[in-house]
Amino acid sequence: MRKKEMMKIAFIILTFNIFFAAIIYAEEIELFNDDFESYNVGTFPSPNWVLHWNGAGNQFQIVNNNFYHSPTKSMQLRAQYNWAALAYRTLSVRPNIIYCELWMKSSQSQSSSDRGSNFGFYNPFEAVWGVMYGNFGMNNATGRFYYFNNTNYSETSVELDSFQFNRWYRIKLKYNLCCNMQSVWVDDVQLLNNVSLIVNSSGTRYSCFAISTSNTTTDLNHYDDIRVWYDNEEVATNYCLSLSRNNLNLGSSLCGESFSDTLVLSNTSSINQRIVSARFKNNLHFTTDLSSAFTLNANSNQIISINLKPNNYGTLVDSLMIVPFCGDTMFVKITATKDSINFALNNAYPDTLVIDLGVVCPGSIKDTTFTIKNISSIPTTFNFGNITMPFSIQSVSAAKKEEEYEGVKDEN
Repeated sequence: MRKKEMMKIAFIILTFNIFFAAIIYAEEIELFNDDFESYNVGTFPSPNWVLHWNGAGNQFQIVNNNFYHSPTKSMQLRAQYNWAALAYRTLSVRPNIIYCELWMKSSQSQSSSDRGSNFGFYNPFEAVWGVMYGNFGMNNATGRFYYFNNTNYSETSVELDSFQFNRWYRIKLKYNLCCNMQSVWVDDVQLLNNVSLIVNSSGTRYSCFAISTSNTTTDLNHYDDIRVWYDNEEVATNYCLSLSRNNLNLGSSLCGESFSDTLVLSNTSSINQRIVSARFKNNLHFTTDLSSAFTLNANSNQIISINLKPNNYGTLVDSLMIVPFCGDTMFVKITATKDSINFALNNAYPDTLVIDLGVVCPGSIKDTTFTIKNISSIPTTFNFGNITMPFSIQSVSAAKKEEEYEGVKDEN
């Protein structure tokens, strides 16, 4: 295992009202390094590798000593028309940002119509033929490097610089799962720099590293000195999402009325992030407009519209689930409060509000003062129906909860 260590401190802050901080030391963590020297010539390199498709036959998918980069052995694959040859090695961890490097050689094309040798991060059990994530290859038909820009392993590819047949090339690939982007270097010259791939819609991720020869060629291709690793600091600091607030502003609407509010989801990292969905866990009171996947660009914001129609008053609570394509689901507790209209007379809370004027003689006038207090957060007005009283009570604002009003009682 080869590790490269730097004493460097990074502070990770995830902001959802609670802040977490951690000290991470930069460390290159190798997942595997295989030069195929430990396997017998003429055999498949099991159990480390799995032969998923056997191409032209098991006898061709073997370790050989006819062609190699270093020191004396390499892995060879040969396909046949309509049946590819693919071998993969399962990864113990699947970080959001991952690197691979290998030496690869393509034989001179004999009967190739397209594609050729390729490699990348792969999920063999997704879709019909599996899904290739970060990927790169050598097109035996055209003599050019290429990559699939569709992670669904469709036949959509982009061709790049030309290469020489029967020459070993050192190829390094960096894949970013969060952004679904990749960078590629050939012999230390960068050919791709954070190019975007078509987003895979299934919401899963790669599970292994794969080498393959396309089902449109019968050429013999070779692979050697394969290494896969990741940087723990780079992975840890990969994403940083924050929500503007966790409470809703219900205004002055009453129970049973529809209500909407907006929250802001921010990506404060330097990379684009794919969000599978932003929805509520229980879906009892709240709904959002972001139930499908979307991309949140680096240092940008996304408005989340929250809809609510409470059927009773009190405090309503649910968890907003922000589901990133990579990383753990983030739960943000959202609270909203709806009040009922309720009053108190002279700071008392009887079931029946009574104003007692005492004894009033016929023809006399009696003055009295009383206080009606709005003990809710909802402003309202009063209507005494057919009762005529020579005083009025104004609306009680939410900001001014208590008013005193003076009235004069009619003659009896």
